[in-house]
Order: sequence, then structure tokens, then C-alpha cells
Amino acid sequence: NVATSDPVAGNIVKGGKFEDTNAHDEWTILNISGSGANWTFNEGSATIVANGWNQQAIYQPIEVIANKKYTIEMIVSGDGNNDTWFEVFASTVEPVQWNDYGNNIVMGLNTWGGCGTGSFNGILSSVGCVDNSYSNSRSNEVTFDTSGTIYLVIKCGGNQTSGITISNVEMRGSI
Repeated sequence: NVATSDPVAGNIVKGGKFEDTNAHDEWTILNISGSGANWTFNEGSATIVANGWNQQAIYQPIEVIANKKYTIEMIVSGDGNNDTWFEVFASTVEPVQWNDYGNNIVMGLNTWGGCGTGSFNGILSSVGCVDNSYSNSRSNEVTFDTSGTIYLVIKCGGNQTSGITISNVEMRGSI
């Protein structure tokens, strides 16, 4: 919590605390697989479970300013996932229902990459092990060439994803 509002670097994600149905309504579910993966909105968080190599995402449009650096972050927790991917994207490409999404990954978890298998709880930029496609390194920062709408997409799937819970989703511009 901050004592005063910061309009320059404030959180531009709507409903990122998942506190109630109004916050949940800020997110659109992106159906990718017919069944076997499901996001559930809770009071204060959202949880994804998946099995049988299925996946699903949630997303929202966000307005950005060209050449401004943005930092994306969230708290993630889970336990005992196997054959699982969890990916965060920030892209100008709009998601399409019943189509996979894979444009401009920022960060994530990947059991083949060495994270997300045992118990974890922390900020994704610390517990994740997926490189940012903008920088080809571990970074949760992005910059866009043009101003306008981008889509923040959070996708998860796998063969045995017992559950990954997210809360406090943020995207903040640098001052």
C-alpha cells in the first residue's frame, strides 16, 4: 500500500486484485482447449487447473504509451504441478477464442525449464524461469514501439496442473 496515489507509475491492470465480481468482470476467459483446463475466480485471486494437455487463458486490453518502459508482476503459488506451462504475454495481437496464444512472452513458469514443479509462492519474476521474448533474458519489463491497445494474456496448461493461483496482477509504467 502506498500513502499517496502515483498516476504516472500506477497500476494500469483493472481487477488485478480479483477482490469481487466487478474485478473478475475486467478479465475475459480465452478458451483454447475444449475442456480439461479451467480458470476460477476467487475472492482475492484466480486459480487455473488443467489436465490432459489442455490450456486456457485470461486477458484484458490495456492502453500503453510508445517507448515507455512497463513492468509486469504478480504473485503466483502452486504445488506439485507436472508437465505444466504458465505464461504471461503482452502483445498488440488480440486473442481469438479457440485459438492458441503465443505472441510476445514476458515471463512464466515451465516445469521442463526447472520451475513450477514443487511448492512455490512468490512474485513471478523471482520464481519463474521463462525468458522475456522482448529482451531474450529473464526480465519482466516491456516497451512498445507504438501507443495504443495491447493485450495482457495469462495462459496456463499442461498434463497435470494441480493448480496455480495468481493475485496482485500489476503493470506499471516507469516514471
